[in-house]
Formats: sequence, structure tokens, C-alpha cells
Amino acid sequence: MLLGNKVKNLIGSLLIFAMLGCTSIRMRYEADVENGDNGEAGHYTYEKSYSTTGSAVSCWISAVFYGGWCWTYLAKPWGNETGALISDAQTELHSRYKFGQIILKSESTMKVNWESGSTTSNFIPYQKFKEKPSNSTLR
Repeated sequence: MLLGNKVKNLIGSLLIFAMLGCTSIRMRYEADVENGDNGEAGHYTYEKSYSTTGSAVSCWISAVFYGGWCWTYLAKPWGNETGALISDAQTELHSRYKFGQIILKSESTMKVNWESGSTTSNFIPYQKFKEKPSNSTLR
């Protein structure tokens, strides 16, 4: 019986440690975009951390049922987190990089890790290549 209590305490401690480690999710948004106002195009990256403490509370409540809600961390991000990331990324694109109308060429979202961190964004314009003269040859 004493060994059983030690095992329960160990499992409880590990569960608490895991929950505290999963109170944030860091996600990345990447897109190839074009500014509808001036035609400037490039690759845009945005990273932000979001709180998942609501899931941690649900985990506590349902943990007695084989881990309960705690298993849902494996499936994150969900639609509401992905939608918030896209909205925040596009707001940043409007405000920081002065995009008017955003024309999306492609976009993707992904989970980076379970850590909290500062928000970062980066816009790298595409190089504009000059046309080669028709009589030029490569040597």
C-alpha cells in the first residue's frame, strides 16, 4: 500500500510538471504576400505565443480519467488558436509593414513549441530581377 501511494504521488507530480510546461503554445505563420496598394511582394513570417491555461484547468478536472483533457495538447493548435494567429499576423502586416490590401499567394501555420516568448515578425521583399538583354550570353 505504501508503494502504491509513492507511485500515485510520482504520477501526480509528473502530471503537475507536464501541465505547468504546457501553459503556452508558440505558433508560426508564414505567407507569400503581395501588397495590393503598391505591388510589393515578399515572404512574411510571424511567431507568437498563446496561453493554454484553460486547457490546463480542464486537464486538472479530468485527469482522473486516464489523463482526460491532458491528451488534447497533442492535437494543438486548434481552429480558434490558428484563427487568432492568422488574424494577429495580418494585423501586424497592416500596422508594422503598412500593407493595405493583402493578397495571399500561399500561407501556412504550425506549432513551434510549448514555450512562451516575445512576438516576432519579419517581411523579406522579393528581389526584382532586371531583364537580360536579348543578345547577352553566359560564359
